[in-house]
Amino acid sequence: MSIEPAMLIYLSNGVNVKAAPNQNFARELLELFLLGVGNYTEDDVAAAARAWTGHNYNTTTHAYEFRPTRHDSDVKTFFGTTQNWNGPDIITEILSTNAGKRLLAARWIARKLWEFLAYPRPADNIVNELGDVFIANGMEITPLVRAMLNRAEFYAPEAKQGLVRTPTEWAVALLVGSGKTSSAAGLYNLSAGMGQTVFDPPNVSGWKNNSYWLTTSAVSGRAAVAKKVAALMRANGGFDNLYAMSAADSVDYVADVFSVAPLSATTRSALIDAHAAERAASNGSNSRAVTNLLVMLMLSGEMNVG
Repeated sequence: MSIEPAMLIYLSNGVNVKAAPNQNFARELLELFLLGVGNYTEDDVAAAARAWTGHNYNTTTHAYEFRPTRHDSDVKTFFGTTQNWNGPDIITEILSTNAGKRLLAARWIARKLWEFLAYPRPADNIVNELGDVFIANGMEITPLVRAMLNRAEFYAPEAKQGLVRTPTEWAVALLVGSGKTSSAAGLYNLSAGMGQTVFDPPNVSGWKNNSYWLTTSAVSGRAAVAKKVAALMRANGGFDNLYAMSAADSVDYVADVFSVAPLSATTRSALIDAHAAERAASNGSNSRAVTNLLVMLMLSGEMNVG
């Protein structure tokens, strides 16, 4: 991955040369990818940057190219060891040779995966035990994920509703429930309004979780998508069958369509009250009330977490 063209370009190692060492990739390698802040020094970053010089990007072939004349072959001190470090040696030292750093990396990666898939701030025992599995399996990701998915904590309510869905995750859930396509819903054009344009992250650390998405503009953007999807679902008499149902049954029916049943008592009660009030105000014409129920369900707390 370190020498993939996209990585070389995005983190500037494609132009990292001994005459002017670029620390971008080396810093993110230690800070974001493998160890985390506090587990390395600025001197380690500088040494790693020098080690990765010459591992560049060829703008003609659009491929990785090692350029010996641009590589710093002098000795460097990395994690207290002085030798002629070469770029890949840095990763080998962290993930294999240096047992202390390997343990830190294993726990760092295990924590990041858990927080990405389950919920923030997992207990230390979860992180430590998953880190041990990671190390025992030669730092292979598949056994780590398997161990994660086999933990009881992964299926607790805290995990099932522990993360605010990103706009993309939320939109995909809408498409699955509604049976509509991304093209029909115009998701590409509407994604920016939700704060997440696919394939265009804000920086190397990517999009954050949870409260990152809970802004007025981002929620307003989701409302625009919900209205578009609801309109598609209502086309050609869709959901007209709700007219004959009670307000409570209508809410339960739509919740089941979007696979968020059972709703919490608070959400269900609020939706029933709102839907019943709209029906009463419509003087027997429930069309708008049904459309708004679909929108409200898509914007409910249960629909926006996972």
